[in-house]
Amino acid sequence: AGTAWEAYLSYGLGFPAGAPDARGLLEWASDPDRAARYRSASAEARSAVARRLSETVGPLARPLLLAVEHAAPPADALTIGLACTVLFHPDARSVSGLRSAAVRLEPMLGGTALPAEVGARWAEEAEACFRARWKVLPAASRYGAMKGLLDRTEALLTSLKGQAGAHLSDVLPSSLEQRLRRIGLALLAGLEVGHFDSSDLENLRAAASKHLLADRNPERLEAMAMACRLARWLDSLPAYEPGSTFFALCREYSDSGSFVDSAREHLTVAESLSDLASAYRALLSRVAEVREAENRRFGAELAKWCAAPGTSDSEIPVEAVIPRLLVPLAQGRPVFLIVLDGMSYGVFRSLAQELSAAGWRELAPAQVGRRLSALSAIPSVTEVSRTSLLCGTLAVGASADEKNGFSKHPGLLAASRSGRPPVLFHKAELTGPGGVGVSPSALEKIEKPENRVVGVVLNAVDDHLLKGDQLHVEWSLASLQPLRALMEAASAAGRLVAITADHGHIVERDLGLRSAPDSGERYRLPTSPPLGDEVVLEGTRVPAAFGGKVIAPWSERVRYGQKKNGYHGGATPQEMVVPLAVWTASDERPAGWDVLPTDLPAWWNSDGVVAAPAASPAARAGAKSKAAEVRQLELGPPPDGDWIGRLLA
Repeated sequence: AGTAWEAYLSYGLGFPAGAPDARGLLEWASDPDRAARYRSASAEARSAVARRLSETVGPLARPLLLAVEHAAPPADALTIGLACTVLFHPDARSVSGLRSAAVRLEPMLGGTALPAEVGARWAEEAEACFRARWKVLPAASRYGAMKGLLDRTEALLTSLKGQAGAHLSDVLPSSLEQRLRRIGLALLAGLEVGHFDSSDLENLRAAASKHLLADRNPERLEAMAMACRLARWLDSLPAYEPGSTFFALCREYSDSGSFVDSAREHLTVAESLSDLASAYRALLSRVAEVREAENRRFGAELAKWCAAPGTSDSEIPVEAVIPRLLVPLAQGRPVFLIVLDGMSYGVFRSLAQELSAAGWRELAPAQVGRRLSALSAIPSVTEVSRTSLLCGTLAVGASADEKNGFSKHPGLLAASRSGRPPVLFHKAELTGPGGVGVSPSALEKIEKPENRVVGVVLNAVDDHLLKGDQLHVEWSLASLQPLRALMEAASAAGRLVAITADHGHIVERDLGLRSAPDSGERYRLPTSPPLGDEVVLEGTRVPAAFGGKVIAPWSERVRYGQKKNGYHGGATPQEMVVPLAVWTASDERPAGWDVLPTDLPAWWNSDGVVAAPAASPAARAGAKSKAAEVRQLELGPPPDGDWIGRLLA
């Protein structure tokens, strides 16, 4: 009988060779030609096949065969199964109308009711079948190839009046949209009451992230994750005590505020769902309000510091970067200075993550135990800050002055070998012949360690501020041309790499234009008294070319120049505080430097777990001594000798 049945199913009805299982039956039933062969068989044959397959395949066989007989497009065995992922989901009872929608399946099954457990099995096999087909297709063409099937399933679910529960599916396009909308509604609800349900938000985010179609638009996933992070940040504010000094506010910005900026940038993605887009706008507005209060405090302390500059181990004025950082490092190892013009801390956060993934390790002075930051000159514009940075003294100039000052800096010359002075490459000198690749002369200088000090200026970030407001840039080794090639050359030469910026920037978020004579983008000369959102900056860090005094807004909402994609020159921490990060690709470290652990704020991850900051030598010695006093935990034998049996059971 088995041989006869196998022959009939194979040659008569088009089943693959061998006894069919549930998956094979579903694949067969969703093939129109094979299904037609079954429908053309006699009633007696169909009844016999149903009995046979019910015995060999199980209770799913009969409903599948009934669907082959009675269902009409868009319904077929596979679309019904995918609809069942919604109708018979464990949480289906929480959605009004899904029970009635399941009843509406009955005419497609010859008037037979579908038991819940059979519907759940059908759903399981259908989704597995869909995912198997999806997986074998080239990634670029998956959605296009499967869209017809998804559209038919959506149409079927709509005809059953079960669309309200689409979010229960892990594969339907409308499911992902519903999940994203639910996140938007949760964000709006939290903003309205002043507190977010972090657990609910994280569950909604996880549900959207696991959807099969989620990775079609990874920028939407990133925006969703960043929105949840900003919600956690807002919830953490009641316990936040702001710093009382300028340097404390600088560190608070680098430790937490810079992550806020990074998250805000991801929320500018063009979102097609109005509910979610509205939630993002409302969330950004609330975050901006908080940041304005922080910026006001920072501007006031910046003005005090300018009038009477103090010193810090971790915050270094840009004009002191070469003498305090680069010269001591160059005395021990070949160094490579990369100046990313206009790079804010927010941009650096994205870049640092990729550098770590590429095998680079960030270092920090052991006595400081944290990343260093550079403080822009005033005003925070290129002709002041970049020239001061590369000359090692407060100055105003252009690229020629930077090259001259860098190559003739006494400290760098002393650390360099005879006949091989420090060399600096600007944008035009880094491009290879014909505009392809990296200049061979630049790579040659970097690859030879006898050139102890090499520097480059990359303008990608600053150039982006001029235009490109419809471009969403993910700052990375690929987008920051030619950074990847330069880093690889530095790694081959065993160089320490110092990455910094001359100043940061703020992005265009409907900044109001304020007319002012003799002004830059974000600063003006003191031709009139400061307004409420401006601060007077005067002292030795304001060059004589500006009369030793300028007025700059502490607010993110003011510009004095034409509209651009971003601006700098103002008195916000986003413009004034930039990273000063030292990286190595080897296990060797300069004396007195340690590997910097991950420096994520507590609110960044949903579990609140962050890496511990690097401890000072004294703290590490104390911890080691204390650890030596702790006895090894001793475990006795398990009381039940058959614990392996219980574990397996």
